Amino acid sequence: MGLYFVDGVNSSQCPPEEDTHKQRKVLLCRVCVGNTDTIPKGGNKVGHRKPAPNKHSHTSHDTNEVVIFENSQAYVEYVITFKGDMV
Repeated sequence: MGLYFVDGVNSSQCPPEEDTHKQRKVLLCRVCVGNTDTIPKGGNKVGHRKPAPNKHSHTSHDTNEVVIFENSQAYVEYVITFKGDMV
């Protein structure tokens, strides 16, 4: 299974849920994608399979998303906490 990243919080397929304090949290990360395996338009969803042996991540032509398969490829830079709906 991979870690899924998008370029904006509204692009996420799974918006953050509220915690017990009615707050939501989003991670702002730096991601090293390396040599990517680009999924063609209309192809399988990004992240449904591991990339080819000489590739490090998946990217998509359809949306600005990337899936990595090694935790060391992501660095959490900020944890953003907010209340209310996403804009």
